[in-house]
Amino acid sequence: MGVSGLRAGVYLEWKAVGDTSHAVVRRYLDGQPPGVRPLKVMHGGALDPFAEGLLPILVGPMVRCFPLLHALPKVYRATVVWGAETDTGDAQGRVVASAPPPQVGLERLNEVLQQQVGWRDQVPEAFSNQRIDGERAWEKARRGESVALAPRRVYLHRAVWSAHHEGTSELELECLGGYYVRALARDLGRALGSAAHLRSLTRVSVGAWARPAQGEATFIPLDQALPWLEVRVLSDEELGRLRKGGVLELRKNRGASWRVPQPQEVRHVALEHLNHIVGIAEKLGATLSPVTLWSAR
Repeated sequence: MGVSGLRAGVYLEWKAVGDTSHAVVRRYLDGQPPGVRPLKVMHGGALDPFAEGLLPILVGPMVRCFPLLHALPKVYRATVVWGAETDTGDAQGRVVASAPPPQVGLERLNEVLQQQVGWRDQVPEAFSNQRIDGERAWEKARRGESVALAPRRVYLHRAVWSAHHEGTSELELECLGGYYVRALARDLGRALGSAAHLRSLTRVSVGAWARPAQGEATFIPLDQALPWLEVRVLSDEELGRLRKGGVLELRKNRGASWRVPQPQEVRHVALEHLNHIVGIAEKLGATLSPVTLWSAR
C-alpha cells in the first residue's frame, strides 16, 4: 500500500488477518510527507484483528461523511464452528460454553437463520468496539472487568448457508452498519440448543465498494466517492447562501448512481459546484439544509 501523494477521497484496502484497522489508518497518517498540513484520515468501519476484508480508508473531507456510511449494506462471509461458545465470539477467545453440535437437518438450520433476518435487538459481544463510559468494551473485558452491553437495534438484509462440513458451516450475509456477526453466531448456537463461534470472517463489500486488486489499494476520488447520494448542482448564488447558513428549496436532483436497498431512507444529498462535490445537505421538510461544506479544490 502506497500513500505518497495522498488525496481526498476513499482508499479501498484489503485488511489482512492479524492486522488492526487502527494500524492501517496509522500507515496512511505516517506516510504523509513532512512539512505540509496533513489530511485527516479514518477508517470507514473497523474490522476485528481476526477478520480480513474490505476496509475503506476515508481521507480529507470524506472523513466528515463517515455517518453516511451507516446506511450502506455490508456483505460478509463467515465460518461458524459448532459446539463451543467463546468470550470473544471468535476462535481467539476462551471457551465459556460447550455443547454437542446441533443434530438437525438443513430445514431447521435455515429456519433458525431466517428468524434473524430483518430488524432485531442484538446484544454485542463483551469484546466489542462499543463504548462504556468513554472506553471501548473490549478494553474493559480484556482487563477482566464485567461488561454488560444493552441490546442494539440492528438489521440483517439476508443470510444464507453456503456450505456445511464436519462441525462447521459457511455463511454469507448482508447487513447494515453496527451489526455483529460474532453475536449472530453465538445466537444461532443458542437457538439450536448448542454453542457456536466464528473461526473466520471476511468483509466482501461495503455498499458499491468491492475488493481492490490483490495487494494494492484502489483510490476513489472525492467527487466519485458518494455514489449512493443524489446530487444537487449549485449555482454561485446557492452555494453562497448555504455558506451563510441559509437553506434551499427542494427540487429534482441528479439521481444516485448506486441505490441503497430498503429499509434505509437516504435523506442526504451531495452538493456539486463547478463539477466538484463541495458538501453534504439533508432534506428537511420542503428545504435542503447544509450538513457540512468544504472548500472547492
